[in-house]
Amino acid sequence: MAGRTGICERKVVSDNQGRAPFRYNTLTHEWEPIPKMNTSRAWHAVAVVDKRIYVMGGFDGTNRLRSVECYDPDTQEWTFISQMKRERAGCGAAAL
Repeated sequence: MAGRTGICERKVVSDNQGRAPFRYNTLTHEWEPIPKMNTSRAWHAVAVVDKRIYVMGGFDGTNRLRSVECYDPDTQEWTFISQMKRERAGCGAAAL
């Protein structure tokens, strides 16, 4: 899958424009589209906590980002949450 990024558990990838994500359903072994993120981004960090997908930072083609979005699978909506203190791209995230 050239040009895509992913995470473990229910994996998430985004299209080459960075807004149209998919998740991998480990029960059906199929990729499922989910609603577009609010911000196009590449080189972002992703983590899953309590079934919610958190996407942090990244690069929008011009600037590094400090914004954070949360996807709720129950409402199927992306919501902006508190921003990071610094812009970050090419970063990583882990849920402990």
